[in-house]
Parts: sequence; structure tokens; C-alpha cells
Amino acid sequence: MFNSRRRLCFWLRRVGRVAAKFHKLTNNTPFRYVEALIDNFKTTQDKDVFRDAIIDVSRLQKSSHLYEAQILELVGVSPEFSQAKSISKDISDLIRWLEEILCLAMVDAEELWKAHKSCSLMYQT
Repeated sequence: MFNSRRRLCFWLRRVGRVAAKFHKLTNNTPFRYVEALIDNFKTTQDKDVFRDAIIDVSRLQKSSHLYEAQILELVGVSPEFSQAKSISKDISDLIRWLEEILCLAMVDAEELWKAHKSCSLMYQT
């Protein structure tokens, strides 16, 4: 029992580090983070702004999913698992938002601007 509690604490610390990195990356506001990327794209017209952001956030997602699985294996569905699942969801949501924007930017930037102006992008709803 003591050993499994130690392992759980280990994985929870890892989840905490991923959450801290995510919050630092997004400055605690994923919405504003995406807005800043869109503003950057407006001035540079460089689609890599979104691609690079997806890569950065995907690294966190990979770790988050691993830690979530370890916690689930140790204690099953529990408050600790819910904590890990919550940060994983936030990270996955941000990746979905960025992928949608990247697709629009790659296909037709004008469509991106229209969607942004009409507040119909996923992160705006």
C-alpha cells in the first residue's frame, strides 16, 4: 500500500509539472494564447506559428496522457485521476483549436479571417 501511494504521489507531481508548463505557455489563458497566435499570423502570414504551437503543446499532451494512464492503473477512477484527466482535456482542447485554425490558414486565410470575425472558431464558442 505504501509503495503504491508513493508511486501515485510521483505521478501526481508529474501531472502538476505538466499543468504548470501548460499554464506558463498559455499564461493561464488558452483563449488569449490563441488570440496572440492569430495576431502574430496576421502580421507575418506564417502558418508555422500554429504548427509550432501544436508541436509544443503536443509534447505536453504526450506526457499528460502517460501520467493519466499511470494514475488510472494505480487507483482507477478517482479524484486523482480526475485531476490528471482535467489537464489532459485542457491540453487536448487547445490542440483541437490550433489544428482547426492551422487547417483554415493552410487552405484559405480569408476563410480564417471570416471565421475569426464572426466568432465561429472552436475556441470562440
